[in-house]
Amino acid sequence: MPFFFTNKILAQAAPKIIAAAINPPTKEYLNHLDNLYDNGVKTGNYAPLYKAFTNEESPENEFLWRRARAFRLYAANNMSNNDQDFEVKRKLLEIAHDQAKHSVERDPNNFNSHKWFAITLSDLSAEQGTKASLLASPLMREHFEKAIQLNPTDPSTLHALGLWHFSFANLGYFKRKAAGAIFAKVPESSYEEALAYFEKAEEVSPGYLSTNW
Repeated sequence: MPFFFTNKILAQAAPKIIAAAINPPTKEYLNHLDNLYDNGVKTGNYAPLYKAFTNEESPENEFLWRRARAFRLYAANNMSNNDQDFEVKRKLLEIAHDQAKHSVERDPNNFNSHKWFAITLSDLSAEQGTKASLLASPLMREHFEKAIQLNPTDPSTLHALGLWHFSFANLGYFKRKAAGAIFAKVPESSYEEALAYFEKAEEVSPGYLSTNW
């Protein structure tokens, strides 16, 4: 069990974050959070970033998507897939997606809100199984595309949408059959479409594909 995980969070079966009445986060505080994120990218350890958010709440959009990012990255990188951590990891992803959802609602014109909505939806639905992932896939694509529309030069979003296209281009026989039972028309893509997004990510940020975002 993660050492920073609070009893309050564990008690939330369907997390709904109620914003505390605090002042909007300052630019300096947001820069501090982004520095913790950058350090996490370099080291692979997102515990300090996660810890920074466990006792802080704000209704401000710039806080909400960063909190979604922190909880998602901690769940994905600092937690194992063993039985002991499974439920805690799932709850962290629920909270991350809930925060991203509120972020989109607060500011539908912020590309980070849409980006982290799609990423957390992908992670959460993957934990729930193949059917959930397939059902969530059109909404993932919609939010990745909206994020790119708002910021066409963010390499991680371009790469993520490339992965979405690759996953459907590479859909195996049994998963395609399962998808056919869910959708009237199975989402289609091609390796060429996936490659186009991967190449665009590399174009806007040379060397990006050699890094772990």
